[in-house]
Amino acid sequence: MPPRSEGLVRLFDRDGYYSAHGPDALLIADQVFKTHNVLKYLGSSRAKDGGLPSVSVSMTLAKAFLRDCLTARQMRVEIWEPETGSTGKRNHTRWKIGKTASPGNLSQVEDLLFAHEDLLANAVSMAIKIQLKEGQRIVGAAFVDVQEKTIGVSQYEDDDNFSNTESLLIQLGIKECIVQEDEKRKNNDLTKLRTLAERCGVIVTEQKSKSFEAGSVEQDMARLLDETHPATLRELYGMCIN
Repeated sequence: MPPRSEGLVRLFDRDGYYSAHGPDALLIADQVFKTHNVLKYLGSSRAKDGGLPSVSVSMTLAKAFLRDCLTARQMRVEIWEPETGSTGKRNHTRWKIGKTASPGNLSQVEDLLFAHEDLLANAVSMAIKIQLKEGQRIVGAAFVDVQEKTIGVSQYEDDDNFSNTESLLIQLGIKECIVQEDEKRKNNDLTKLRTLAERCGVIVTEQKSKSFEAGSVEQDMARLLDETHPATLRELYGMCIN
């Protein structure tokens, strides 16, 4: 299982209820039950003896907790499910990611979490790529609003403080900003952009630089737009490759 990153909460589907472990169990104990008396410790009877904090939570409470994580707390969510063996039975010793969600991408959990609830705000996500051309800082931005079924792209010059980008994030109500990965934190512009997004209450997700390449953009846009919008498709494709 990959390491748990900051701002991520994981739940495990136990067929009728969920379990959480480690920091996630502590968070649920604090935020849902308001007490640590609900905690059990795997491997030992006490945390100080090396036991892993664990908690079980009902479907109803889990759904309310996950809605709060995604809308109010701006956290990412992973729901893990047991793998299905050759006999068709679920193997609770082997797990896989069943559903993932973030404030800007709720599509996998909409039916589960929001079937009878109104979203507090549109789930709008934006990808941003920064380039330097002839001494100018050029920002390419693309956003998608799933609820409004809207896609938008823009390319513009920006200053050292990313003032135009800040205005764009605020005006569009962006919930999640996708930027190029910078593992060693050596790119000053990306550092500024992450800080800016977090200051605006926007969750930041990093992706490999190859995800920002325009090689397959024409095919991708053709899948997203129907044939009644050929002019729009050509315009979007032209902006993406420039």
